[in-house]
Amino acid sequence: MKRALQELLKAALILAFNVVLFLVAMTILGVKEALYSILTYMAAARTLNFVHYGLDEFTAMTIVSEQHASIRRRITHDLGRGVTVYRGYGGMSEVDREILYCVVTRLEVGKVKAIVRELDPTAFVVFHPLTGAEGGIIKRRALQ
Repeated sequence: MKRALQELLKAALILAFNVVLFLVAMTILGVKEALYSILTYMAAARTLNFVHYGLDEFTAMTIVSEQHASIRRRITHDLGRGVTVYRGYGGMSEVDREILYCVVTRLEVGKVKAIVRELDPTAFVVFHPLTGAEGGIIKRRALQ
């Protein structure tokens, strides 16, 4: 909890510094130049993020579907990714069901979504970026 608060304060401080910096740039250099400096800053930040995380930025996906077995087989066989199966209980439906959880690269999210749409267009899919994952069958691939 303390570390999360420190990270939040650090991010707020960096944001406040950048706002002040760009406001000063706008008053001294003009609006057009300040907008170019914001664009340059965003491009540099995105490039740094790419260098740090590379193409293998991981995304966690949770899939709730009646077709869970077919979806699990396709993800494990077609993509070579591991899938964890949770037993869940529907809060509204009051039905026991299987919930799939997998970690894929950012480039594989679309493939998993296509598999799910093909097998069950009504499936519930949640995905979010991960700051890190290791162990299991997570493998970092070299840039080719």
